[in-house]
Amino acid sequence: MRYSRKVGPPIVSAAVATLVLTNFALVSIVKDNAAPERIELFGSVWPIALTSAVAVILVMSFLYRSLVDLVDELEAREATAQHQALHDQLTGLANRALLEDRLSQALTRYRRSGEQVALLMLDLDRFKQVNDTLGHNAGDKLVAEVGERLRSLVRETDTVARIGGDEFAIVQVSPKGEADVRRLCERIISVIRQPFVIGEREARVGVSIGAVFASKEVAEASELMRKADITMYRAKAAGRDCFRIFTEAMDADVQRRDQIESSLRTQLRDGDGLDLHFQPIIGSRGKVTALEGLVRWEHPTLGTIAPGELIPIAEECGVIDELGQQAFRNACKTARLWPSLSIAVNTGRRAFLRCCGRSSRRRESSPRRSSSRSPRASSSSTAPCAGRRSRTFAATASGSSSTISAPAIPRSPSCADSRSTRSSSTARSSTSPRATRASPSSGRR
Repeated sequence: MRYSRKVGPPIVSAAVATLVLTNFALVSIVKDNAAPERIELFGSVWPIALTSAVAVILVMSFLYRSLVDLVDELEAREATAQHQALHDQLTGLANRALLEDRLSQALTRYRRSGEQVALLMLDLDRFKQVNDTLGHNAGDKLVAEVGERLRSLVRETDTVARIGGDEFAIVQVSPKGEADVRRLCERIISVIRQPFVIGEREARVGVSIGAVFASKEVAEASELMRKADITMYRAKAAGRDCFRIFTEAMDADVQRRDQIESSLRTQLRDGDGLDLHFQPIIGSRGKVTALEGLVRWEHPTLGTIAPGELIPIAEECGVIDELGQQAFRNACKTARLWPSLSIAVNTGRRAFLRCCGRSSRRRESSPRRSSSRSPRASSSSTAPCAGRRSRTFAATASGSSSTISAPAIPRSPSCADSRSTRSSSTARSSTSPRATRASPSSGRR
């Protein structure tokens, strides 16, 4: 259809030429055989043939014009559909498909001629607050304005794309080294920091940027985008409203974190691999009065995983409750072996309450209760002091029964007072950063 305008005029010209030649041949035949009856026949046929020729030419011209209009409309629709398929409807910027195509072309040129290319991944900070306070329509206007500001900062050879709700990407072609990319990142941060006027309100957002350069090891655009995304989240972790340049150490950290998460889920499912080490709690007379259980993990390939690395991963992947439950169960088993000592283990509130529910059900189903002195395993989960009542939960394990008690502690006048009863010389580590360890005496209440 796109060639109809080129083919149409020759077709009409050929039709006109055919009619003219046909009439010329008819005149020649009549002239050679100039009989009176033939001349009379020619005189009656010629006006009809001429009128028919003119009519045919007019009809073909009309059809050709209609065909041209139809082709124009179809081509316009095709161009619109192609633009919508490759561009974001809200901002008019390139979408993910066009970004990957432009990035693939840039990587091809890099491998052939060494023309450097950099990819910047951007994510707006505090954008959710704009949606929550001003509404989603205001958020759409802000995103569109961000797109305009980004477009004004780059060259015509660069590509600005919107790849998500508040995520953008920039393909910078032929940057003059890392300093050029840094200057672009600084300009972007400075421009996005300026207030956005939406109606009668003013909104402010920031932007976190991750930048990565093409390398010979990167064969596909998706791999370069993955590394830029890692770098962008590293910028967010560094405090937001800043930028970071990709290093191989960042990728190694992500791979290590993924390996730890996968292994942690397997260990918690199988119920082994995570050890509970105990450190003594020394009383005022210099004797060991209690033990505190601390989770340690000796990974088969990564070695010892410190709690400072383990706990954030467990919280992020949603297994912190299972980790706390396993630590509490191990503490209860150890408490049976040392009946003269109280054992404290730090766990999250939800994990402990789940353990309490299971222990209560086992106690109700037990036909009898032991009356002998039981070893004690205590787990503390202290709520914030302001406006709440702190509670210390103690679990007592004995023989075939287990009892759970939750005595209320009077409201503390301040957080400092509630912490003053704890030993300051005890090294502490917990399975949840939100949980605090109870004092040794809390296990005896």
